[in-house]
Amino acid sequence: VVELVVAVAAAIGISSLCSRFEAVLYAVPVAHVENLAQSGRRAGRVLSDLRQNIDRPIAAILTLNTIAHTVGATVAGASAERVLGHQWLPAFSVLFTLAVLVISEILPKTAGVTYSRVLSAPIALPLQALVQLFSPFIWLSEGLTRLVSRDHQQVGVSAEDLHVLARLGQRTGSL
Repeated sequence: VVELVVAVAAAIGISSLCSRFEAVLYAVPVAHVENLAQSGRRAGRVLSDLRQNIDRPIAAILTLNTIAHTVGATVAGASAERVLGHQWLPAFSVLFTLAVLVISEILPKTAGVTYSRVLSAPIALPLQALVQLFSPFIWLSEGLTRLVSRDHQQVGVSAEDLHVLARLGQRTGSL
């Protein structure tokens, strides 16, 4: 039973952190990141560096999240079968999937976006450590990405895009 509880808690807990980190990294306003960096706080400088090359922290987050989901589901499923019996494995799988979806994806991403300014400094140093820990995977991911996209040119923001954004801002009262 202990193995089952630990596997479920670890999978959901780690995945929840990953989702929160990802949401904060994408949602925190650039101006807030710059203010943190200019304040002289180490977390501000680190967060600014992470945002400069956002693909690296995202690759680290996704790597850890995939490991948490895969290992967590494997260990939790095997433990559930031993503890609950084969007949309860489908029910456990459905409940575990729903728990992962709600507790480790939807709620933490919502919290990360909503509280991105507050959470941005506290996640900076742990996220930097995560990037360092998973740097071999990041390096591999970057190499594969370059292979896949080498013949594709990125398109910048067009005049039409800016025009549409300006109209949208005017319509919503942002401008």
